[in-house]
Amino acid sequence: MAARFHAIVAALERPIGARTAVELSFVGALFNQALPSAIGGDAIRAWCLRADGRPWRDAVNAVLLDRGGGVLVVAVLAASAVAVQPSGVFAPLRFALWAIVAVAVAGVGAVGSVDRLPLLPPAARRQLCASGLPRGVRTVFGTRAAARVAGLSAVSHVIAALAAYWLAAALGVEVALGTFVTAALCMLLATMVPLSYAGWGIREAGAVWLLALAGVRAETALAISVLFGAALFAASLPGLMFWFTPSVTSKTAVPGALP
Repeated sequence: MAARFHAIVAALERPIGARTAVELSFVGALFNQALPSAIGGDAIRAWCLRADGRPWRDAVNAVLLDRGGGVLVVAVLAASAVAVQPSGVFAPLRFALWAIVAVAVAGVGAVGSVDRLPLLPPAARRQLCASGLPRGVRTVFGTRAAARVAGLSAVSHVIAALAAYWLAAALGVEVALGTFVTAALCMLLATMVPLSYAGWGIREAGAVWLLALAGVRAETALAISVLFGAALFAASLPGLMFWFTPSVTSKTAVPGALP
């Protein structure tokens, strides 16, 4: 995740160091677990970039592109995994997942070209150009940087799905690796909907429903999801160290520290 964020910020022509990318990723993950919704950490990451001397426009755009790229890639992975499942266990999800992918791709294309639409009033086009987001979309998703961002996103999502599989294996659940990873990717996609507290609730409901299709009992699926949420929280705890150490992230720890 840090490598993906580093690549996106570098593509926007104002790169950050590898250490800063790691710090911001851990801090963002921590606050995603500590704040309402699944995107509270994104606001903190933007705030930290602003504290590092960047305009709000650049800071917000970098975080939006990072989040958007992650959602798009996990949607493609989930749809592709369901499509190639030989058992057809998740066949009812195929249409919905590809519809999500189509909407996401169309949304990226619309945002990337919205400042060039001749039907928009000149004032609206100027404001969109000033925001920098359309140019950022074209830079990140319309150049060679897109392959790097997509590859890093895919690796992070697959690692998360495998972590859930290893938790299930520790509980004695016997489900084919491909089937479980497919369910986990769909579960990850569901948790990116910012309508819960750090994904809790949506993740559990999704796990119970999806794993039931694979023959896993509801109480076992619930236990896997709860353990996975706990593992995410534990993995984000290094963010506490980065938040309180004297670095770019600590500049936001004191009110009024923004330049």
